[in-house]
Amino acid sequence: MHKGSLSRQAPLVYHVVYKCSKPCGFHPQELPPFFRINMPEYQRTTLDNGLELVVAPLSYLHSVEIICYVKVGSRYESPAQSGLSHFVEHMMFRGNSRYSSGPALEQAFEQLGSGINAGTDAESTSYFARVHPDAVAGGLELFSIMLRTPKFLYLEIERAIVIEEALGDFNEVGADVCADNRMARLLWQEHPLAQTVIGTPATIRTFGNKEVESWYHQHYTPDNMVISVAGPVEPQAVQQAVAEHFGAWEARTNPVPEVAAPSHPLSGPEVDWVHDSDSQLTLQLAWRTEGRAHPRAEELRVLRRMLGEGSTAFFILFEILSKETISLFSSP
Repeated sequence: MHKGSLSRQAPLVYHVVYKCSKPCGFHPQELPPFFRINMPEYQRTTLDNGLELVVAPLSYLHSVEIICYVKVGSRYESPAQSGLSHFVEHMMFRGNSRYSSGPALEQAFEQLGSGINAGTDAESTSYFARVHPDAVAGGLELFSIMLRTPKFLYLEIERAIVIEEALGDFNEVGADVCADNRMARLLWQEHPLAQTVIGTPATIRTFGNKEVESWYHQHYTPDNMVISVAGPVEPQAVQQAVAEHFGAWEARTNPVPEVAAPSHPLSGPEVDWVHDSDSQLTLQLAWRTEGRAHPRAEELRVLRRMLGEGSTAFFILFEILSKETISLFSSP
C-alpha cells in the first residue's frame, strides 16, 4: 500500500479500496519466461516429530537468516478469537524458562550479532533473526527456548500495547481507515480471511492467560512448524543443531482442521471508500488469485513487487492502466 501526497488546500481526503474480479489486461499464465522461479539449491528435511527444516546454503552472504514459521494466523480464528494469534505472538516475548523478560531475550540475540523480531499474517506467525555465521547453533538454541518454554508474563501490560496498536486503524470519529482491513472485507466477505490480523479492541480485551495458553498448546507444536535457515552455512551442521534443540519436542496428537477455502464467487468490480481527515490519499487495488499453493504463485509475487514497490513500480502500473484506458484521480 503506497500513499501519495495531496495538495494542502484539499479540504477532504478519501481512503479508496478497489477490487477487481479479473486482472486488467494480463493473466498469470501469460507472464514471460524470465519470471519463472527455480531454486534447486536448498535442502529440505523433516524431523521425526514432524518439524520441517529448509536450509539454503548461500556462500556469498555474510550473515545467516533464521526464520521459524508457525502455521497459525487470523485465518484459523473465529470472530470471537479475532486477533488471538497476533496477541500470542506478542506474549511469546514475555518471559521463558531462561529469560524473564523480552529485553533479556533481545540482549541474548544481540550478543549473537542480531536482534529478534516477529510478525503475524492470515496464515502464519513467524519469528526471525539474522545472526553471524558462527552463531547459528546459538541462535537456534535461543529460538528453541523462546518457542518451547514461554511463561506469558505481564499479560495486562501487553494487552494495553496491542489495543493501542489496534486503535491505529481508526480515525478520530471511529471509522476504520486501514485500506488492508477494508480490502479484506471486500475480497473475502464472511470468510475468516476477512478478519483483521490484529483483531479489535473488543476481542483483545477478552484474551486472558487461559485463552493464550490454549491457543499456544493447540498450534505451537513441531509438526506445525517450519524452520528456514539461509546464508553461508553447512546444511548438515544446521540439521544437527535443529535436531539437538527441537528434536525432543513432542508432536500434537489432535491436528487442527484445515479451514475451507473461500467459496463465494465475485460478482464484479467493487469500490469501498471512507472519509478521513488525514493529509494523504490511500488507494489500493486487489485481485483474487489461486493462492499460495498455485504453481505460479512465486511469479505473481515477483510481479506484485514490480508493480507495488518504488518509483519504477509507479511507472509500470501507470503504463498498464493507460493501455487499459483506466484513469485514477482524486478530487476534494
